[in-house]
Amino acid sequence: MAPLYHGKRKIDTIDLTNSDDESPPSQRQRANGAQPADGITQSQRDSWTTDRTDEERAEDILVLSQEDGQENTSQSFELYGTLNTKVVGIQYYTGHATEGEFVIVRREPGNPYDSNSIRIENVRRDQIGHIPRQMAAKLAKYMDPGTLLVEGSLIGSKGVYDVPIALRLYGTSVPEERSALVDQLRVDRLPLDGIIQRAREEKKRKAEELKRLKTARKGGVLTPGSSQQWDLGSSQTGFASSQSSSTPTQSLDTIVAGSERFNPRDVGEVVEKFGTGEDVMASMPMADFPEKLATKMLNYQRQALAWLLQKENPKLPAENSADVVQLWKRSRQNPRLFTNIATNYSTTEAPSLSSGGILADDMGLGKTLEMIALMVSDTQASGTCPGPTLIIAPLGVMSNWSGQIAHHIRPESALRVLTYHGAARKTMKPEDFAAYDVVITTYTQPSLEYQARGMDSAPSIPCEDGREFYPSSAVKPSERIKSPNPQTFPLT
Repeated sequence: MAPLYHGKRKIDTIDLTNSDDESPPSQRQRANGAQPADGITQSQRDSWTTDRTDEERAEDILVLSQEDGQENTSQSFELYGTLNTKVVGIQYYTGHATEGEFVIVRREPGNPYDSNSIRIENVRRDQIGHIPRQMAAKLAKYMDPGTLLVEGSLIGSKGVYDVPIALRLYGTSVPEERSALVDQLRVDRLPLDGIIQRAREEKKRKAEELKRLKTARKGGVLTPGSSQQWDLGSSQTGFASSQSSSTPTQSLDTIVAGSERFNPRDVGEVVEKFGTGEDVMASMPMADFPEKLATKMLNYQRQALAWLLQKENPKLPAENSADVVQLWKRSRQNPRLFTNIATNYSTTEAPSLSSGGILADDMGLGKTLEMIALMVSDTQASGTCPGPTLIIAPLGVMSNWSGQIAHHIRPESALRVLTYHGAARKTMKPEDFAAYDVVITTYTQPSLEYQARGMDSAPSIPCEDGREFYPSSAVKPSERIKSPNPQTFPLT
């Protein structure tokens, strides 16, 4: 803590980016989660980072790096080394993370305490802490120009003041630029274990290749007089060889003996190995038969209905349960703690679950009946219609949907169906659709009404959190995901 004097008043300031090796009493008092020092809000800290759009910040979360302006980084960057350090100042922030969890590494060039500051956030963008000042000074000059991309993950338990972290340093894979970068990293004493490991593997591979060729020559496989030219090159160019046309040939019997017969139909059997087994599928729960349905459902269709109902109304795992719901599992030691099994991110706030799914049964198994059963089950469970079900289908099957709905449902429980298509359709307001249970339309109708032909752009859709969402119809034509028919594109 450094005292500053303003007139006759003494002002105490705390450098949040300093190492926590020496913890002053004021830090120990705040160790149990008090507010950060000097009244700086989280929004002010966010302004210290580089200003970026929500879309760019979303990309940060996907790649878990401090910068995502580079395209195809996986193709042009390679691992140089792993730096084990720590995240300090964690007593000042509310961000929660667990061992093994990937975190976001971001620069804070606008930090008034340290222009080299590097902050650490969890996947929800809650700040956890900072990289120590001395280490940040080494990394900042590489991160700012994009020379190094840094990816982090926690490698130990969270303490009072710090938590261990592993920073993976990715640099260019271009041989000429790589050599210069390696020299700079050596000067700064940054790890190069990734580069060294690959060099050892390449050297071992070359030695094994030379040994194999020498053995083949001694065994008489190579014909006498064949010339060999070797280019061992550098450790970055790889191994190259050229051979004259007098190479030995193998007989047809030898080729057939070493080959394996392949049947394209066996691909289905390979895929089935990754799917759910028959024993598991047989034990899946079945839904009660909907009273409003006239057609009798088979057992597997009732299982599908139970699955659909569960996807529409997902629930978090119960206490002391080992179930995993949408990658979330509940801790048995702390029932209030939920952990994402993909990222190891943990939170005491009940995570929000997404509703919906994809019904992908084979043709002829009754997907239409299962969906109709879902419609009447929703109405039956609530007692009233929760809102119209929107069916978007090709023009040729619109009448099939309305006919199947009338056929499978009891007359006294018939659903109110609206076919919304064609020039004869009436103009309707959003609240008018509430008078129907089912609305059937085509792929093109919603897009044409939302963005009429000739319009350069579509209006945005306000979201509940105040932001605006731009649907696919507002995307440039060159960026749309189009269907085989160039006049239509799938709704997202």
